[in-house]
Amino acid sequence: MENGVSYPTALRIFRDRHNEMKLFSSSLHELATNNSQFKEATTCLSIGTGCGEFDIEFIQKCLPKLKEFIAVEPNRDCAKELEANFKKRFDGSLTLEIFEMKVENFVDLFEKSDDDDNNYVSKENIHDIAAKKRMNLLNRKIDVIIAFHVIYFLNSGDRSRLYDTCFNRWLDPINGQLVFANAHGDNAIVGLMEQLGAAPFLTSETIKQELKINGVQIVKELTYRGLIDLDGYSIDHLNGMFHFTLKSLKLNFEKVSNAIKAVAPNGYGSFVCELCVCQKY
Repeated sequence: MENGVSYPTALRIFRDRHNEMKLFSSSLHELATNNSQFKEATTCLSIGTGCGEFDIEFIQKCLPKLKEFIAVEPNRDCAKELEANFKKRFDGSLTLEIFEMKVENFVDLFEKSDDDDNNYVSKENIHDIAAKKRMNLLNRKIDVIIAFHVIYFLNSGDRSRLYDTCFNRWLDPINGQLVFANAHGDNAIVGLMEQLGAAPFLTSETIKQELKINGVQIVKELTYRGLIDLDGYSIDHLNGMFHFTLKSLKLNFEKVSNAIKAVAPNGYGSFVCELCVCQKY
C-alpha cells in the first residue's frame, strides 16, 4: 500500500481510463499471422504478469498449444487474482506456476556462478523448493517470454541483465521469442512524467534500441493508438501507479493539474503503445 492506494487498485483505475485492452486484443491476430513459433509453443514465461488479463488474451489468441505458463509477479494481491483468473479461464487445462518476486530478483537467481558452469541458481537458494523449480525451468528452454508494460520498471543495468538472461539462458536458442508491449514516446503518460519532473519514462523506442545493441532483431512490431482520460486523475492514484518514478517528488494538486493540462488540454491525451516480437539469430 503506497500513498493510501494499493498498486492493484491503482492499476485497475488506470486501465479504466483508457481502452488499451480492446486495442491490444485487436492487434493480436496480425501479430500471430505467419508466426509458426507461436502456433507450436508449449511453454511461456511471463515477466511482471500483474493480474494476467493481457496474458490470458495473448494466450487465447496466439498460443493454441500452450501447456505450461510460468509467471513472475511481486505483488501478492495481483498474484492471487492472477491465479483465480487463470483457473476461471482455463479450468486446469494449463499448468500454472507463479513466482512471487520482483523481476530483477528472479533474474538474480539465474546468474551464472563462476565456479560451477552448470549452476545458474545462487548458492544461498539452492536448497529451497522454489530454487529447485527454477532449476527445472532452466532445463526446459522456454518457447515464448512475454513482458507487457513491465520493462520500464527496471533500471538500465537490470534491463541489460534481463535481455541477456532471456536470450542466452531462458529462451529456446533456435525458435524462442520475446514479446513486449510498452508505451511509445508519443504516449501522454510519457509527457506527463516529463511535466511532473520525473526521470525520463522508458519508451518502446529505447527498448528496441537496447535490444538491437544486444544482437536481438525486432521481427514484428505493431503500433496501436487510443485515448486516455486524464481529467481529475488524483495524486494518490498517480502515485499508486507510478510510485517507482514519482516517489522522490513532492506532488501537489496544482502541479498535477498543470501537468495534465499541458499534455491533455481537453482532458484526453493520446495513448500510444507498441507491441513487438523479438528474436536472436
